[in-house]
Amino acid sequence: MEILIITGPPYSGKGTQCEILKDELKFEHISTGDRCRLEKQNETEIGKIMSQYEEKGDLVPDSIMKNLFSKILDENINANGIILDGYPRTEPQVNDLLELVKSGNWKSN
Repeated sequence: MEILIITGPPYSGKGTQCEILKDELKFEHISTGDRCRLEKQNETEIGKIMSQYEEKGDLVPDSIMKNLFSKILDENINANGIILDGYPRTEPQVNDLLELVKSGNWKSN
């Protein structure tokens, strides 16, 4: 699976470019913000944990984001590729993503 990572500040056109690339490359577009909102709205286990951190004004820990992306990789195992919009944002998140992809061991818990 190929993975494209699109980065940039808010309102820089990342989502617009991702939609163009998605159609052109036949990849799945994964918006971290949209996915986090969906997880919280659906009250999934990950969504509930995210909400607890956000209600305190804290950032969601990298370990929770790693679990979420393990789940996303599982869901898209047969995709040509994915375009990540909003993840990774930190060096530890880059390392977590590389570890998941290199190991091929991303089956969610």
